[in-house]
Amino acid sequence: MKSVNVLLIMLLLYYNVYAQSSEKLPEKVVIPSSPLEISNQRTTHLIFPFSILSVDRGSKDILVQKTEGVENVLQLKAAKENFCQTNLTVITGDGKLYSFLLKYSADPWPLTLRIIKSVELDKSDLSAATLSGPESNEALLESKSAEIKTIPRTIWGMVNRKFGMVIKLIGLYSRGNTLYVQLSIANHTQIDYDVDQFRFYIKDKKQGRRTASQESEQVPLYIDGKPSVIKANGSHTIVVALYKFTIADKKRFFIELTEKNGGRNLSLKINNLRLMHSRAL
Repeated sequence: MKSVNVLLIMLLLYYNVYAQSSEKLPEKVVIPSSPLEISNQRTTHLIFPFSILSVDRGSKDILVQKTEGVENVLQLKAAKENFCQTNLTVITGDGKLYSFLLKYSADPWPLTLRIIKSVELDKSDLSAATLSGPESNEALLESKSAEIKTIPRTIWGMVNRKFGMVIKLIGLYSRGNTLYVQLSIANHTQIDYDVDQFRFYIKDKKQGRRTASQESEQVPLYIDGKPSVIKANGSHTIVVALYKFTIADKKRFFIELTEKNGGRNLSLKINNLRLMHSRAL
């Protein structure tokens, strides 16, 4: 009889512990998948609002590739007819995860699907993915760059002029691990300026005759307003997002704009003190 009572007590204790632990389990959230038809005779194009970072196909019966030279267009095709229904997962630069349920169709529709970006970032968005790195979210970089573009000039004296072309540093801002460089470029001539290169690098302040030149390229995370042509008597405001950095006293941060098939090349030299005084956002 005692053994039966002990067994009952143990069962009750187990039930209570299990019930309490079950209550603490997080609620499951289901992210719906969008149905999509594809064929082995036609190519389906998915146009995303931001660059594609990752693609995962649920079956080798699905052929996927990014369009050459374009970072936000994905091409889909079936490797064979009547494949078993499978899925496709895509993560884009704005931190969004897209899930598609793929099935075969001899006459798929649509053949081109454009995905519209959200106007505002929604922290409760279930499709949001966590990205690492300095402001890896392209939507946030785009939003902050557009905001900075409207800020009036806060820096004077950082100017370079050549043959009617003018480049000015008009603002420096920092947010987290990202440095935002606000520039103004103007063409005061009657001849269009075709942009060849727009470079950002760190280099020694002075270079000895026998010393090899060493440059450290700073690759932009995002550029807002980068023109391919600066029209005659036209101007542009540009915001460049870079991974935040500092430099030694003997080095300078260079911004260089070169003209295609021309000689109106412009450059700015920025020292560490100027970088250190960037305004916080």
